[in-house]
Amino acid sequence: MFNMVLLIPFVFSTFFSSAIAWIAVKIGFIATYNAQVAMTIPWTLPKFITSFFIYGWQGVALRIFIMAVLVFVYLPFIKVLDHKELLLEK
Repeated sequence: MFNMVLLIPFVFSTFFSSAIAWIAVKIGFIATYNAQVAMTIPWTLPKFITSFFIYGWQGVALRIFIMAVLVFVYLPFIKVLDHKELLLEK
């Protein structure tokens, strides 16, 4: 089922996560992408471990921070969806 309520955070979450990562690179928190190291890591490895191997602890910290921001981006829309479904139950 296509859900219009969750379409908005789905689209904007990409913008927010890429903007935060871009700012982190610009201020020097993480180094730029090392393609030689990244190509040797299997794609099935969890992303937190991949981030650690490519960027060090800064990559893991950035991934956790972005995940926390995206939770707060999705939260109001999930509440609207929950309220909408609650009204349908009554």
